[in-house]
Amino acid sequence: MKKIIFTLGALTLLGFGALLFGQQGDNLNMHVANLSEDMSLLTQQVRQLRLDQESLQQENAALRVQVESLKAQQVALSKAVDGFSKNMQSQSADLFKQKQEIIDTVTKQLDKISRPAPAAPQKKNASANNGNGSPTMTSFSQDYPKNGVVYTVEKGDTLSGVAQKLKSSCKDIQNANHIGNPKDLRVGQVLFIPQKENKNE
Repeated sequence: MKKIIFTLGALTLLGFGALLFGQQGDNLNMHVANLSEDMSLLTQQVRQLRLDQESLQQENAALRVQVESLKAQQVALSKAVDGFSKNMQSQSADLFKQKQEIIDTVTKQLDKISRPAPAAPQKKNASANNGNGSPTMTSFSQDYPKNGVVYTVEKGDTLSGVAQKLKSSCKDIQNANHIGNPKDLRVGQVLFIPQKENKNE
């Protein structure tokens, strides 16, 4: 009887051990399967990362080319700006020089047209004959006709000749234009020629 009971106990333990071992084997197989699936996913992710890396490297190379191109354009633009700036400075200097030349020319022309009246007291005329019938005056009077014409001195003109041609007098022309010496007439000089009113008209 004891042998039978011992045998049954042994068989029970063996059956329980086999059952326990079988469950552990199933768990191990499931764990291995899970690991295999994880490895497959990791492999795919690594491949995708490699593809992404290659794509980034290509984009980086393209960006470097663009940067080099932009640098070259910047250098060219900088040179163009420098050239334009120097050209503008040169033109400004030329324009300023031309402006000064025009001002000088106009000033000379205005000086030829009329001289500023000398500040002289209005006293009796002190005159001397200069050899051609026109007196040399040192002071000027306002006693001359205020009506008259404007005349521009031409080559060969003399004070007496202008007075005779325009029916005036040397004295009135000298007083009106503050001409001390009749020989000081200049070609291009503008004179006011006083003329007496004609009462017969």
